[in-house]
Parts: sequence; structure tokens; C-alpha cells
Amino acid sequence: MGHGCLKPNRTVRINCEFRGSRLLLLGEHTDEILRQVLGFSDHQVAEIHDFGALPIPPRKPAA
Repeated sequence: MGHGCLKPNRTVRINCEFRGSRLLLLGEHTDEILRQVLGFSDHQVAEIHDFGALPIPPRKPAA
């Protein structure tokens, strides 16, 4: 028995082309956000990675 408001799922394919830029990777700027926006120290960011709270490898802080 179906619900009257629900329709079958439809998938829409959209062809896109990105020129002059690349797609961002999931978590690509996580360390920068932790440091620059949230004010975490390098040591605190390393502890977060060591604890396994982030499923991405740590990045070195920008010089």
C-alpha cells in the first residue's frame, strides 16, 4: 500500500563541465577551518586526528 503523496524516485542526470577550477575534496579544508576559524592549535588538530575523529589524513599547516 503506497502513500498518496509519494511518487516513484526519478534520477536526473545533469551534464556539467567545470573549466578553470577543480572540485573540492571532502574534508580538504578541515584543518584550516579548525585552526583559522575555530582557533585550534596545531597540537589540538593533531590530537583530533590521533583520536580518529576525522576520517581524513592530517594536513601540514600553511607557512
